[in-house]
Amino acid sequence: MHKAVTKVVLAAEDIPVPPGSVVHRGNVPSLGAVLKEAGLKLPVIVKPVSQGSTIGVTIVRQASHWKAALALAHRYDSEAMVEAFIPGHEVTVGVLGSAGGSPKVLPAVEIVAPEGFYDFAAKYQKGQTRYLCPAPLPVTVSKRIEDLAVRTFSALACEGAARVDFRITPKGRPYVLEINTVPGMTETSLLPMAAAEAGITYDRLVERILRSALKRTRRHVLNRERKSA
Repeated sequence: MHKAVTKVVLAAEDIPVPPGSVVHRGNVPSLGAVLKEAGLKLPVIVKPVSQGSTIGVTIVRQASHWKAALALAHRYDSEAMVEAFIPGHEVTVGVLGSAGGSPKVLPAVEIVAPEGFYDFAAKYQKGQTRYLCPAPLPVTVSKRIEDLAVRTFSALACEGAARVDFRITPKGRPYVLEINTVPGMTETSLLPMAAAEAGITYDRLVERILRSALKRTRRHVLNRERKSA
């Protein structure tokens, strides 16, 4: 769940991620210094490196909001990530692990949030956000993000189920924002929505995740037994 370390791993695999840097709690550099160091310009996103549900996240559009945004992120984590704000569409792609085979990619979901910011209220309050599934994207872009989702899933050695979040620029260039390895499973959550579009019921989705966990547990037990033999 460490967003900064995740970005380092993905960048090493040539997976596009937004540029940025990390600011530690107790350090309050000037906005200008951070922008210069990371090669950024306003607006930027400021967020805790190990939080979910958009908690502690701010879009900083003007310099006067910088210190408050940094303080909010540091309230939830000792490290705050500052990264480029990518304009365009917000899309997420679910991936299901497959024992002994290739991961299964679920249909992409485009997120149309009020005022363009998918915050905590937009995620969990009914009627706040529209979801388009499958996402109305050009075929070339859809194939590109499906490939990036699987590569992200594999690069981080994920199993079971995960959800890869993207921002796609108006020109169709995708960036991986992060991967959610414990995706929501409520009635408004996106993984069950994408699974349903692929013909996988909620119960079958849960069963598939549980079976993956059981296989993983058995594998770990067998490995321990071999080492102790």
